[in-house]
Amino acid sequence: MKKRKIFFLVVFISLAVFLTGCLPKKSIFKNEIDKKTEPLVPSDWMEYVSQAQGFSFSYPPSWSLEVVRDEADSLILSLKMEDTSQEMVFVYEEMVPSYQITMAVEENDEGLTAKQKHLNNFTASSRAGEEENISQVSYGGAEGIKYLEGVAPSSGPGTGILLSFKDKFYRLTYSALAHKETHEKYLGDFEKILSSLRFTE
Repeated sequence: MKKRKIFFLVVFISLAVFLTGCLPKKSIFKNEIDKKTEPLVPSDWMEYVSQAQGFSFSYPPSWSLEVVRDEADSLILSLKMEDTSQEMVFVYEEMVPSYQITMAVEENDEGLTAKQKHLNNFTASSRAGEEENISQVSYGGAEGIKYLEGVAPSSGPGTGILLSFKDKFYRLTYSALAHKETHEKYLGDFEKILSSLRFTE
């Protein structure tokens, strides 16, 4: 009887080990995939921190940062970069292709969502069409929308991100004065800047 109990115990343990080995490794694989697909910010990037507006982000050293406005209830930043590796582009006159990322912070006094804030800029008849151009996004724990906008003069449509966090709106836009085929050349930098966004809890 004792030997039979030991036999069944060995069989039970062996079966448990076998079944455990057959379980799907979904969570492990998901973590590996997330690590591979997450945009990584290079270690030599600069960091901008605004304690007053409650956020920070990193940006490439090849982009120059300018504080256009810094007030208690608003902030406007401009990141610019000229690409001298490209041929000159004609916009009114010949100029070096240039790229710009702007960030504007403003109060959300009415407690609107980012989508509501954006659609308020359109007439009732044009809102339905604009909604088709909007997609939901999330960066640094802040929810918002992504949209395209006309920027003149420009070599193509601008890419806009509007985020809502606590009582503020954070709007980031990417635009370029370049060649049509190189308009999106630095969208990768824009995405990495967005991925580096952090907000104060």
